[in-house]
Amino acid sequence: DQAQFAQSMLRNFTDASQASTKLSARELYRRSKDVESNWETGHSRGQTLKGHSDYIRCLQLSGQTVVSCSSSRSDCSIRVWDMESRKCHQVLRGHMGPVWCLAFDGGTNRIASGSDDYTVRYWNSSTGHSVAMQDPDSAVRCIHMDVPGRQLVAGTEFGRLLLWDVDHLEELMSDAVENVASHLESKGSRAGSSDPAAASGTGVNGAGTGQAHSHGTEQLQQLLGGRRVVADGSNHVHVVDGGGEGKAISAVQVQGGLCASTSSEATSSIQLWDVSQNTWKLAA
Repeated sequence: DQAQFAQSMLRNFTDASQASTKLSARELYRRSKDVESNWETGHSRGQTLKGHSDYIRCLQLSGQTVVSCSSSRSDCSIRVWDMESRKCHQVLRGHMGPVWCLAFDGGTNRIASGSDDYTVRYWNSSTGHSVAMQDPDSAVRCIHMDVPGRQLVAGTEFGRLLLWDVDHLEELMSDAVENVASHLESKGSRAGSSDPAAASGTGVNGAGTGQAHSHGTEQLQQLLGGRRVVADGSNHVHVVDGGGEGKAISAVQVQGGLCASTSSEATSSIQLWDVSQNTWKLAA
């Protein structure tokens, strides 16, 4: 149950802390001098990844992929880097304000990001398609994604906690991509038609009127021609006051149906929530 899960997390943290204290003071000093010596002699060298036009707020590493985001109003981009080639192979644009936080899962290539523009976006980093949620009441300060549990949570500057069902977001994205592809396919088959509707595009917001049907992945990419589809994910969210009396949520994490949140501006406490049923309840 939730109590056992919380106790297990605390026990793992305690075990890790105790393990780190088993090293003698002499061994710790020797290791620190080795690190210092390596830097001075040039045996340890850092790699520089250049691409952002202004300062970077946060980043996340998974396997051979690094994802970074800029909280500069002149950039507002998310970049996906390949560690082997040291090159940026995807630039994700869509946020209209600084990007304050992100969560990345390398196994599914999914990214969740929160911005000063009062939105959360859920991305497929391989294709650039995304679901945009305009539910936040203020800037989004923290975000976390539990991929096995299929849940996404975010905390806002005004103290709100927001919860989305990842499976629902996947459906919205998939339906929008199919819809736009079907419209483009239909439009292409009627090229030269005198029907005014044949010349009216859908854009890339997932609001097309074509009849959606199943396409293969390669066929979808050919039909979209590099377009990036944005689906509307607003109003598909569960919201609760984070308990900080309108103070910014500074950290949030969700795992196994249990969510933990805190506000650095309100109290020194941590709120535990039971979100196992995609609703907010204070954990017993």
